[in-house]
Amino acid sequence: MTTDTNGAGASHRTTALLDAPRGWLAGLSLLLLLVVPIGHAADDLLTAEERLWLNSHPDIRIGPDPDFPPIEYVDDEGVYRGIAADYVSLLEKKLGIEFQIIVLPSWDAVLAQAQSHDIDMFGAAAATPQREQYMNFTAPHFELPGVIIVSAEVGQNLSLNDLRGMKVAVASGYVWQELIERDHPEIVLEPVPDVLTGLKRVSFGTVDAMVANLAIATHYIEKSGITNLRVAGESGYFGRYAFGVRKDWPELNAIIEKALATITPAERDTILKKWVTLGGKKSVLESRTFWISFLSSMALLSVLAILWWNWSLRRQVDRRTAALRKEYSQRKRAEQAYDHSEQRYRTLFNSASDGVFMLRNGVFDDCNDAAAIMFGCSREQFIGQSPSYYSPPCQPDGSDSHEKADALIVGCLDGTPQLFEWQHRRLDDTLFDAEVSLNAHTEYGQEYILAIVRDITERKRVERLKDEFISTVSHEIRTPLTAIRGSLGLVTGGVTGSLSEKTTEILNIAYKNTERLLLLVDDLLNLQKLESGTIHLEPRQIELAAFLEQAISANQSYGDQYRVKYQLGSAPAITVMADYDRLMQVMNNLLSNAAKFSPEGGRVDVSAEQRGSMVRVSVEDHGPGIPHQFRPQVFDRFTQANSSDTRQRGGTGLGLNITRSIIELHGGSIGFHTTLGVGSEFYFELPIAATNNKTV
Repeated sequence: MTTDTNGAGASHRTTALLDAPRGWLAGLSLLLLLVVPIGHAADDLLTAEERLWLNSHPDIRIGPDPDFPPIEYVDDEGVYRGIAADYVSLLEKKLGIEFQIIVLPSWDAVLAQAQSHDIDMFGAAAATPQREQYMNFTAPHFELPGVIIVSAEVGQNLSLNDLRGMKVAVASGYVWQELIERDHPEIVLEPVPDVLTGLKRVSFGTVDAMVANLAIATHYIEKSGITNLRVAGESGYFGRYAFGVRKDWPELNAIIEKALATITPAERDTILKKWVTLGGKKSVLESRTFWISFLSSMALLSVLAILWWNWSLRRQVDRRTAALRKEYSQRKRAEQAYDHSEQRYRTLFNSASDGVFMLRNGVFDDCNDAAAIMFGCSREQFIGQSPSYYSPPCQPDGSDSHEKADALIVGCLDGTPQLFEWQHRRLDDTLFDAEVSLNAHTEYGQEYILAIVRDITERKRVERLKDEFISTVSHEIRTPLTAIRGSLGLVTGGVTGSLSEKTTEILNIAYKNTERLLLLVDDLLNLQKLESGTIHLEPRQIELAAFLEQAISANQSYGDQYRVKYQLGSAPAITVMADYDRLMQVMNNLLSNAAKFSPEGGRVDVSAEQRGSMVRVSVEDHGPGIPHQFRPQVFDRFTQANSSDTRQRGGTGLGLNITRSIIELHGGSIGFHTTLGVGSEFYFELPIAATNNKTV
């Protein structure tokens, strides 16, 4: 059928949807009369037990679909209206009760409230396997057919089998969605929030068709003035609408069934004609024909009527055109925003100074310009290659590059971001060190890994120079300092003769400061060895109890400077595998710290205890404790609890950092407990040697 451009043609298209299903609607009244059998008078409707049940449940809550006209809806004044509302009103009269109407924002909200028993009934709902899990349903009190609605430009009639591969709109949560998904998986369903949205999408051509209830579709088309739609055929499904009652109230379901059985055919027909355009109610086209015949003798009034109709239609077309332009403009802006976002992403991707890669299925899928420059190749040479292709066979730690790369990728895909150092190989076979981070993300259902590679060759070179400088300078300083300390010791010992009291005091100050400088140099050398990995342990079996006694004896002279006594408590007969000198260095650091921060005349307690396969050694002082703000930095370098501690108690601020590194090299751990005004306990744990037979 060609598209008319005048008012009459538009009117015909508006009523096409109403006239097309007249064959189905003609028998709808009879169908509704047959849905529920005709009942008996309501005088003796309920038994005494049923009446008692109603009396004990005075608050029965019905949750209607707020926007499902003409079946049920809530109008602008908050009044429950529609076919189901009229049936609810009839039930109230027949049962002598009053239902509570609970207004919710959407049908999905109604379904959720029904599952949690926050509402008790549906006024009109189709029974589906999912809903029957939590609701009982009465026999349907009315049925309405589901039809296929298409653009008026589609000339042929259609069935669901003809919609294979097409985009078909359905209202989300309505029965048509569940039925079509079950019986016609070949149809591409496009759930929409409501029927009107779906009709608009068919009108605008963004979907091919919509399956909806005939009465509801008619209502919205008349209300919104959509002129380019028609009914193309039956879906083969009927919306059989029944009362739904919560599963744990079977008594109420039986009561509703009884009341429905008493509704007469005349009452049903009255409700139906009130809300659904049937054969007895004239359509828009029939009303227009009547007026044309009736006013044929009144030419002037006919002309005026036609002029008014054309004016009204013109306004309607203008409104629809403005709405279409607005929607087109919004869609255009959305597309432009997407294009701008894509362009910004691409600009950031390509302008990053670090190499950025996208990996998919274990191979490179994309990279930025910086990555290509970093590896000395083109972007095309990257695509499809694995990370191990641009790596030497083995990494500096001796691990196989291919196996290690696969393990890192698996860990990233399992949800753990990866940050590590890696040695890469350029296309010209030169090697460089890099810092790599891996993060997984999903795009359109496909898992990707975003890899960021930073060339740290220069940083590594600077670190090596720093280590060499510290090592060289420390050795060069240590040699003359040792000679100075020895000379000062000889002078203060009287080798050059007796000294005045003032001279002795000055020499003692110089001697102590020389000791401090030597301590700093030793700590710097130890730190450099630990960082560079050049420190080597020489583990041997050490009897722990005897070792702790030796450590206390070796450090007691230091404790005497602060008038602090070291005391050994319980210590089990346990053997550990450790480097004796390094472990003694740990004890020296812990014991000297405890003495420095103990009150004069105080005591430092040393103890050990077995904990499973580990042994814990504790050093506890009774000093002021560690302030809260300093606790996170206790094991950091060059840190002390108070800036005045260095001047008052001495020390470099490196001891605990070195101590932690030594313990970790032994496969152990270190920690502390502290209480302000009470004291601090530092402890470390080491594995027990395999030769120990004693168990806990």
